[in-house]
Amino acid sequence: MFNCSGYNAACVGKHSVDNGEQLYTYKFKLEDGTRYIVNIQVFEEINTCVVKFYLKRNENSSSRYNTIVNKGKAREVFKTVLKISLDFYKTNPTMSFGFIGASRLKRSNGRGEESYNKTSRFEIYRYLTMSTRFGRNKYDSVSILDKFDVFEDENSSIMLLVNSENNDPNTLRSKVEKIVNEDYKDIFGHGLNVEFNRYTNN
Repeated sequence: MFNCSGYNAACVGKHSVDNGEQLYTYKFKLEDGTRYIVNIQVFEEINTCVVKFYLKRNENSSSRYNTIVNKGKAREVFKTVLKISLDFYKTNPTMSFGFIGASRLKRSNGRGEESYNKTSRFEIYRYLTMSTRFGRNKYDSVSILDKFDVFEDENSSIMLLVNSENNDPNTLRSKVEKIVNEDYKDIFGHGLNVEFNRYTNN
């Protein structure tokens, strides 16, 4: 088991979605009973999955990915999402991963809808993924982060972890850019022009 804190989660199903992709669904709940759903959508043709989560009570809302509640527990929620991702990687060690930092529709500071650029979700994903909370985990005695080439697009708040054992980083990066920009605008956001750059710890 990987060393990553967070809530206990359970896989509650797997089914096929558009274009033959596989969708794995997990659930977990907070101490107050608030329930979350985590989806891992696998794009089998490129051996890459996208990880997304939302509140169970918002599952029928078109903006379910754009809401953050339980702010006092937000970091633990994100840790749980990463723990689920690590466990999924354990059983799929050639898989690459994408994390989308969806923008918030409403913000407490009164500034209205959050832009796609470096969203709050993206900043948390980046911090937790690139910190020792994620990287200290090992697989085959090698640090997890040493097994991935990490790319990001701050303008669209997407992180891409390319599994270096199974994919040429630049080739997969180009394929994912094409998927996001041409084929899945309704999923990733309208009008995005995704262009990944290699992660640098500035």
